[in-house]
Amino acid sequence: MAVRSTMTAILARVRFLINDQAGPNQVFSDQEIQDIADSFRDEMRYYELSFGETILPGGNIVFLDYYSTIGGDWEPDGVFQCNTWATVVPDSQDWLVGKWSFIAQPKYPIYLTGKRYDVYRISAELLENWAGKVKFDITFSSQGQSFSRSEKINNLMSLAKLYRSKQQTVKRAMNVRSDISPYQ
Repeated sequence: MAVRSTMTAILARVRFLINDQAGPNQVFSDQEIQDIADSFRDEMRYYELSFGETILPGGNIVFLDYYSTIGGDWEPDGVFQCNTWATVVPDSQDWLVGKWSFIAQPKYPIYLTGKRYDVYRISAELLENWAGKVKFDITFSSQGQSFSRSEKINNLMSLAKLYRSKQQTVKRAMNVRSDISPYQ
């Protein structure tokens, strides 16, 4: 499976959080990061965006700005629909923040179908994996200097713990109604 081009910003953000910059010394490939990210992604269907009003000269109010109340870190391949279910396209988009703007007011509400990522959870998972790799490194001393893997493991796990505290804890649950059946 190839790395999706729409994942570029998410990959860069995760690499920054775990300090694993792309290059000859990187620990994880883009594909490895994407695979971890995909295992924790939330696929949102018809997620209703919140709006912010804009007061025009003369006092008229329009609704041009729309926000995700659950945060950013969206993959930029989502689809927006208005109240008639017609597809609409924002004029400006900030997928990492979760804000989209229109020049002309669309028909409210605006729904977004797309994929969202918890970058702190992904980063914590990668840091824990990295610490596991470091356990196989050798501790040694040379010319009066000591190189210890335990310090590196402690640092990786400490950062992973910090990111675990920032990850989102709300999970989805599936409700099943016993009074209806899809086979009727």
